[in-house]
Parts: sequence; structure tokens; C-alpha cells
Amino acid sequence: MATFIYTARRGSPYVPIKTRRYENILKFIKKGDKVADLGCGDGRILVEAIKRGATRADGWELDAMVYTTALWRTARAGLSKADRAKIFIHFGDFWNADLSSFNVIYCYQMTKYLKPFQTKLLPQLKKGTLIISPDYEIPGMKFWKKVEDNDRGIYVYKI
Repeated sequence: MATFIYTARRGSPYVPIKTRRYENILKFIKKGDKVADLGCGDGRILVEAIKRGATRADGWELDAMVYTTALWRTARAGLSKADRAKIFIHFGDFWNADLSSFNVIYCYQMTKYLKPFQTKLLPQLKKGTLIISPDYEIPGMKFWKKVEDNDRGIYVYKI
């Protein structure tokens, strides 16, 4: 319970994405991409990114129980040893992460955390970087594409 409370103060709590929404999210991840998942939850996006040809997939998770689940899921995902070595799960928050080497940022965070994201992390990103944000728009930014998927939508921004 203490981890959940701490997590909720530093970022959004773990809410798994419905399986049917993955295709709409993952279609933006291409071979050769470097993917960062800010609040990686159970690690499913990281695994699927590697399966789609990403060369690296890093996730940050603050909740100890969910972090352990992500480690377990990635170890048992049916990936080769070489592909498993492309996944890095960091225990902690993403606020001090260096995102400059990533060209796809997946960020399933509530609106109140997306405003600081814009001011603190956005300046690190290179031109052409995609930011994928299910359900929540990033305040003050105009999305590049919006994918309707019978829920709130998936907002994609291009730097």
C-alpha cells in the first residue's frame, strides 16, 4: 500500500491498457526504433516493441510490485536471449531520465503529470521523436495524430 501511495504522488498509478488497444498504440513503433515507456507497468509495451524490431526498449516503473511483474513478464515473453538483452527496466521514476537517445516515447500518464513532462522532459527530445499518450492530451501541445479506438483516443505528438 505504501508503494502505491508513493507512486501516486510521483506519477500515475498502474492501470493496464486493454489488449484490444495495443494494435493502435504499437502501429507507431517501427523496426530500428528506440522506445522509452515512462511508467512501464507490467512491461507489455517493451516486449511488443522488441517483437516489432525496436533495437532498445527502456521502461521506468516506481511501484515495486508492478516492477517485479514487469521483470517476470519480460523474462517469460518468449524472446530470444539477444532480444531480452534489449529491454531495460529501471526501478524508479522517469523524471531524471535522459530521453535524448529515444525516438518513441510512450507515456500513459494523467494530465496533471503531462504538464511537468512538457517542461522538464520535452526539451531533451530530438526532432521527429514521437510521443504516444493514450487517453490524455499533453496540455499546451497540438497532437500530430489522434487515433479513435472506442475509448478516449490515443494522442500522438511529433517533435
